[in-house]
Amino acid sequence: MLWNEIRKLKSKNWESRRQAAKNLGASKSSRAVKALAEALKDRSVQVRETAIASLGNIATPDTIEPLAAMLVDEKLWVREEAAQALERALPNWPKSPAAKRMLPRLIEALKSADADISAAAQSTLGEIGDASAVEPLLLSLKRKGDAVVIEALGKIADHRAVPPLVALLKDPRPWIQQAVMTALDRIDILWPLGPAAGRAAPDLIAALRDNNILVRVSAARALARLNDPAALEPLIAALADGGYIAQAAENALSRINPDWRRTEAARRAAASFAKGLKSPEGDVRFTAARELGRLGGGAYTRPLVEALVDEQARVRTAALQALEALDPTWPTTKPAKDAVACLIQALKHPSTEVQRAAAETLARICDPAALDALLESLQRSNLAAAAQALGNLRDPRALEPLVHSLLNKSLFVRLSIERALCNIDLDWFNSKPARSAVPMFLKAFRENADRELRRAAAEALGKIGDARAIPILTQGHRDEDAEVAQAADEALKRIRSFGASGRRPA
Repeated sequence: MLWNEIRKLKSKNWESRRQAAKNLGASKSSRAVKALAEALKDRSVQVRETAIASLGNIATPDTIEPLAAMLVDEKLWVREEAAQALERALPNWPKSPAAKRMLPRLIEALKSADADISAAAQSTLGEIGDASAVEPLLLSLKRKGDAVVIEALGKIADHRAVPPLVALLKDPRPWIQQAVMTALDRIDILWPLGPAAGRAAPDLIAALRDNNILVRVSAARALARLNDPAALEPLIAALADGGYIAQAAENALSRINPDWRRTEAARRAAASFAKGLKSPEGDVRFTAARELGRLGGGAYTRPLVEALVDEQARVRTAALQALEALDPTWPTTKPAKDAVACLIQALKHPSTEVQRAAAETLARICDPAALDALLESLQRSNLAAAAQALGNLRDPRALEPLVHSLLNKSLFVRLSIERALCNIDLDWFNSKPARSAVPMFLKAFRENADRELRRAAAEALGKIGDARAIPILTQGHRDEDAEVAQAADEALKRIRSFGASGRRPA
């Protein structure tokens, strides 16, 4: 009997009260609504939760108001159960008269010291969407400023919320800024053209230089929406910061003026990018090199050439791309020649990657002033890059050190050195430096324990073609290492093919 289950709701045993609430929900009788609404105040969470579910099962208009009241219960699972029950009872319940009657209680809950209850009230007021909640929500926004209250204001879509929301556009928290943008768009898609946006623009432009990197990123993203030409130059300057700031600034610039790189502001900014190539921050140097390729002119060739020996590979790549974009003939220009001293210094850098980059750049520029430094570099590391540079210089003084460098374990290095020798003198194997190096190669072939060095010595002797190598190579033909024996055999065939003199014909 229904009256008996209602009576059990007063039992001292909480399990009996919960079972009674469950049975009343199963009855789906509207006469049980009042008793179940009272049970929502039960001291037991389990009873309250069951009463909520039962009211959702009964699903009459009278169940909406008591269920909505539970949306600000102190327990999370009670709030969640109430939301589900309301959805079952009436999917469009926020627009019902009962929901409107709940407004005072929800507005009062905004002041709760419990952040979860306050957030639940904010969310519910947003769903109801009544304009009377705007001012209380704005007060809540001023106190806490979290994403839930911002979303609620966006759902109510009242223009009174526009100015305080615009003021939040420089909030350093990305999720807050996204919530603000979404809310503003819901209120008025044309908000960037309104007076509030116009008043906010100077503050956002100033925020591009804030000490907080997240504030700067937020300001750049916001300015992308405002489309204010006054932001053009500050945004171009912000590109020098690199990283996320540069990405946000570039996006904003493209939206404000797709042809921004051709503006006078961009030309003025090129000088600051040249300074950015000396920044201790890799992101800044990378952005500076990239942007100079898009903005700069011949005046920035030298700093870009010097950036070709940056410690970071991506900066070196960006600098090279910038130089090629500005002037494909850059290696022949005076600024490139002026940068040779810096490149020579970089040949002594602790990083072998920087040394290699310096040698490769000097190979492009081909300045005789680099000869001694490249010869010294040949003795340290990056033989292939140094050899290429020396080959491009075509100075006969490099023949002897290059010939001696043929005694190297790396086949790639040996091939690079041979190309360099041929660049200097196609007849290098008949040169005095080549002939004088024969004893060194013979000794290495006969005494060195390293198989690759013996192989390199055999190859060099075969290329030089000196008959003095025949007895030693003949013995090497029986070397225990098959590859060394093969190299000796091939070298012998080459020498014998040169004729009775044992030397290649000139």
